[in-house]
Amino acid sequence: MKSRTARRRAPNLAFKLKLGFGAAFFLIVLILAAWLFSLFLANQARKTISASVAIERTALNMDRLLEKARRLHNDFLLQYSRIGLTEAREQFAQPSVRLIAEAVAASAELKKLLAQSEIGVHLQPHHVDLNLYLALAKRFADTSLESIDLVTRLAAPERGLEATFDQLLHGVRADIASSPSLHALSRQLLDDYQQYRITRQRPLMQSAFNALAALRRQLDASPQLSADAIGNVRDKIDRLRRTGEEILATDLAIKNKLHDFNLQTGIAQPIAQLLINQAGIEVGQAQITIIRTLQTAAVLLTLVALVAIWAGVLISRFISGQITQRITALTECAAQMQRGRLSTMAAEQPADELGMLGRTLNLMSAQIGELVDDLEAKVDQRTLQLRESEHRFRQIANELPTVGIIGFDDHRNILFWNRTCERLYGTNAQETLGKQVEHVIVPEGERLHLGERLQQWIAGAGQLPAQEALFRSAHGDPVPVHVSYFAVTGPQGRTERYSLHFDLTELKKVQAESALRESIYRSLFEHTSSGVGVLQAIEDGQDFLIKDVNPAAERIEGFPRQDLIGQHLVKHFPGVEPTGLLARMREVWQSGEPVVLPPMLYQFGNRHRWRQGHLYRIPSGEVVFVYDDITQLKENERERAAMEAQLQRSRKMEAIGLLAGGVAHDLNNILSGIVSYPDLLLMQLAPDSTLRKPILAIQESGQRAAAVVADLLTVARGVSSERKLCALTTLIDEYLHSPEHEALLAHHPGVRCQTEYAPDLWPLSCSPIHVKKSLMNLMTNGAEAIEYTGRIIIRTRNEVLAPDLARRHAVEPGRYVVLEVADSGSGIAQADIDHIFEPFYTRKVMGRSGTGLGLAVVWNTIQDHRGAVMVSSSDQGTTFALFFPASEQNPGGTAEQRDTHAVRGNGETILIVDDEPLQRDIASQLLQSLGYQTATAASGEEAVEYLQGCRVDLVLLDMLMGPGINGRQTYERIIVRHPGQKALIASGFSESDEVRAALRLGVGGYLQKPYSLQTLAKAVSKLLQPPWQPLSGPPAAAAAPAAAWKSR
Repeated sequence: MKSRTARRRAPNLAFKLKLGFGAAFFLIVLILAAWLFSLFLANQARKTISASVAIERTALNMDRLLEKARRLHNDFLLQYSRIGLTEAREQFAQPSVRLIAEAVAASAELKKLLAQSEIGVHLQPHHVDLNLYLALAKRFADTSLESIDLVTRLAAPERGLEATFDQLLHGVRADIASSPSLHALSRQLLDDYQQYRITRQRPLMQSAFNALAALRRQLDASPQLSADAIGNVRDKIDRLRRTGEEILATDLAIKNKLHDFNLQTGIAQPIAQLLINQAGIEVGQAQITIIRTLQTAAVLLTLVALVAIWAGVLISRFISGQITQRITALTECAAQMQRGRLSTMAAEQPADELGMLGRTLNLMSAQIGELVDDLEAKVDQRTLQLRESEHRFRQIANELPTVGIIGFDDHRNILFWNRTCERLYGTNAQETLGKQVEHVIVPEGERLHLGERLQQWIAGAGQLPAQEALFRSAHGDPVPVHVSYFAVTGPQGRTERYSLHFDLTELKKVQAESALRESIYRSLFEHTSSGVGVLQAIEDGQDFLIKDVNPAAERIEGFPRQDLIGQHLVKHFPGVEPTGLLARMREVWQSGEPVVLPPMLYQFGNRHRWRQGHLYRIPSGEVVFVYDDITQLKENERERAAMEAQLQRSRKMEAIGLLAGGVAHDLNNILSGIVSYPDLLLMQLAPDSTLRKPILAIQESGQRAAAVVADLLTVARGVSSERKLCALTTLIDEYLHSPEHEALLAHHPGVRCQTEYAPDLWPLSCSPIHVKKSLMNLMTNGAEAIEYTGRIIIRTRNEVLAPDLARRHAVEPGRYVVLEVADSGSGIAQADIDHIFEPFYTRKVMGRSGTGLGLAVVWNTIQDHRGAVMVSSSDQGTTFALFFPASEQNPGGTAEQRDTHAVRGNGETILIVDDEPLQRDIASQLLQSLGYQTATAASGEEAVEYLQGCRVDLVLLDMLMGPGINGRQTYERIIVRHPGQKALIASGFSESDEVRAALRLGVGGYLQKPYSLQTLAKAVSKLLQPPWQPLSGPPAAAAAPAAAWKSR
């Protein structure tokens, strides 16, 4: 017990180490503190030097600035009278002010530096002069500005005192110029003032004041001046006196300011020099302080270093004696114990940590001896158990049904060969034991390679990984196995090596069949035209992960496979959720029942695509989506339906047109008398005849009926018109300035019309009259659709129709000029849009708002021009867009203006060929009234026979005559006899293929029935006007002989 207490009281090893290292740490801290303190003192000295240098530099800069400013100010005071105040201010005053401002800033900086430096403490006895010096720049600035103001007050060019004095003096001299005596006094006054301005001596100004007083006294005695003039001069003399006194006072103030400058300069010089000297003293003292500090620090550091070296020697000897030698002894004792000499004892004194460690080693040695004895007994028992276990293992390994086990030694000689190996390789254990492994199971060509690899593994130069291998049986059959190698160390330390051979024969057969099926399914997956997607449910079916897609799906979706695999279905295709496809996928995943998806329109981003397919779940749990993109099929069906509807409408319109055309042809023949005879009657009536008005009404009614018939002909697709190269905007402007448009606006006063023309509009080849009529009909419909107030907008634009849009409207793709008419009316019901272009289809009151042919005329006009019409309507209004094919040519100039007198004939002979007697009579009378001679024929055959023996200047041909030949056939026979015969076709029906064929043969024009006198006159005159010359040959018979010939 006492020994334990003594060990506890004795200083332990940790305390000794702490004491030694604490002393070393104290010495290090002492050295560091001495070094830091010396650095602090040196840094303070450097700051003092820096502050002193800054004070010295700032003081010198302030003196330099003040000296420059003072010189400039003196130059200003000396030079302003010579060079002028303005020039002096620019050259001297303004630079002086800037320098003074810099000096004020330097003074503030100097004051700040003095407050932070010890120089201010040393200058405390001179604090009054120092404050005066610091305020010198500000006072100098104030004095300078005040003196500049005084000079400005004195010498300003117009309002200064000297300028005022000069003006008053010249005024006085001008007022007394008539008095010689007064003028002499004024001359003396001027001389004294000029001398004062040069010398600035006050007696000279006093002499000028005396001259002023004398001048004032002699004013009353001057007979040359009136009383008013004397009063005026006396007033100016008083003002001169006051101005002169102000000049004297200002000069005195300026001198005082100069005196202040000198005093300030005298005060500033000693203080500035004292400040600079004190700064130099501070710099010197700081440098001495730095030197002394560095010397003291060097001595102190040297002493501390010597003490540290001495202490280090003591600490190392202590550690060597108390720790190192004892640790070496303990290490040797532990090494002896490791060699098995458990009887070796370690020293246990002194009683510190190392002593306790020696005692612990002794106790541990004793316990290990006891454990070794127990362990040897247990080893003998365990050895017996291992032998029994080995025997059991060999029996189990020998009887394994599917795993072949081969054991071999370091020379690859077989030591163990179980019964499975006998079955796999066709040889028993007695035949294989002692042979090398590679000679038993490996084909001859691969034995060397496997033997080298086995030898490298046995030598420890490499590893043999588990792998599939193809060995050979004793009968030469291939044996597919999965082989792995391992080593086992026996009881005597001998290493035995084994290889496990798993029979893969059945597995390979199954794999081959599976690979074949996989190849078939993969081929179907890759080459099917339907898109296939394999989806894995995630988040409990709330979303699906795209596992795989086939090339068809890549093509349909427009994404590469690598961009789709691994993506979330909802994130990549957000349209699957609102369309219900995601819910159907979830249903199939949960129930396992396949689902057939009907054709549906799905939205993927901005694309709308038709999909059709089915969903099913495969055994692994994924959902397979097999689908087809039927968008093109749906579009084709829609286009086919639209084209069928358009074809049905075209056939319907054609049937209605043929009916209307037949009626129109008969009506034109009937209307010919109503339209044409009034012209003949009006020519025979006096201008004031009471019959003129009813006859004009009859003619107007006939013309209105003819307009309706013209619409019927247009509906019949038989409009006879001449195609011209036109600008669409010109046709629109012509209609907008027509009486029809003005009447429309007058009838609908609340409707406003606007135009929006596109620039650089392409030209078009069209029938101008029918384009304008179409525009008129659309404008009429738009105005009637507006109940009270609204607007109609006429727009034009260029547009290139793409092939798909052109195919949808049954037109050729290419360039089109678009005429768009948009109204703000109530719109057209959707059920009526498909019927609005049918003749006589109208929702208006028939006979009150129209004939029901307006939009039918528009549709047929567009069809004749090989264009398209598009309609869009809502409750906000209706828009009609008419597409006219653009022309590659540029429109020419305006139509030729004809002289109204040129339409009359000069006795030319015209043969009228028509099967209607009324038509022949009308044409004959109209042409005779125009100055032509006429002959008539009732058929084409009669006309040909008539022209066998004579010639005419023009043949007026009806197109349809029956029975017999038509107009084209008649003209064809005429030109055989008379090549170049002029002819004009007149018809009440259409410009058919026969009419166009006649025009190609040489017919000069086409005239629509019924025609008026003016229309007939222009058409005939156009063909017969110069430079045409009458044909040679016998003249045609006159009208009477022709009639006689016809009667034969």
